[in-house]
Amino acid sequence: MNKKQIELFKEEMKYYIWLKDTIKRLKNKIDDLFYEMTRVKGISYDKERVMQNSQKLNEQQLDMIEKYNDLIMTLKIYEDRLNFLDNVLNTMSLYDRKMFLLKYEDGLTFQQIANQYYVSKAGLFYRMNKALEGVEIW
Repeated sequence: MNKKQIELFKEEMKYYIWLKDTIKRLKNKIDDLFYEMTRVKGISYDKERVMQNSQKLNEQQLDMIEKYNDLIMTLKIYEDRLNFLDNVLNTMSLYDRKMFLLKYEDGLTFQQIANQYYVSKAGLFYRMNKALEGVEIW
């Protein structure tokens, strides 16, 4: 990775946990909306009311479908971002990947991670940057 890609990766990693949580919430919303769209609400045998209800129901269904599609598109964008981050992390050694996950998933400070690995803070920065420089983006 070049310096610009490294900075972009570090910036995106700040949102790693947020992306994971948001993807879970979006999947739940999509599941709930799908259930709401597909379940039977009830039947009316009054011919006039059926026509009014049918027209109103179609408008509601169209709104739900539009919302459903928007949620699916948003989910795809977030999943793509998370997949990129995971792919970069998966190309690293276990040791290097763990440093990034301690920082961006567990929320440890750089000093706490450095203490855990028995290195200086500067040494940790060096190691993390070297780990990213060695990553090939496909």
